[in-house]
Parts: sequence; structure tokens; C-alpha cells
Amino acid sequence: MNKEFKPLIHFPNYLKAGYYPFFKENPNTYHIRIEQVLKLVLEIDLQFIKGIDP
Repeated sequence: MNKEFKPLIHFPNYLKAGYYPFFKENPNTYHIRIEQVLKLVLEIDLQFIKGIDP
């Protein structure tokens, strides 16, 4: 790495938006998209993995 590489200047944005690509699609709906992904995992994916009844 060289002296021009300064990743910490981007850290506040990372804390705000994370690394999911949804933020690039539309920053205004980022949190809604993350919520949708969490619901998908909790309501559908876990049923198949652990046999959880929704």
C-alpha cells in the first residue's frame, strides 16, 4: 500500500451504510432493503435450515 491510500476517511460512511450494495442503488431505501433481507432470512431460510415453524 502507498501513502495515498487512506481507508479511514471512508469509515464513517461504512458505519452508516455498511457494505451491502443496496446503498448504491438508492441510499433512501437502504434500511428498508436491509429489513427485507432480514425478514427473508428469519421467515423463510431458517425454516429450511432448522425446521423452525414461522
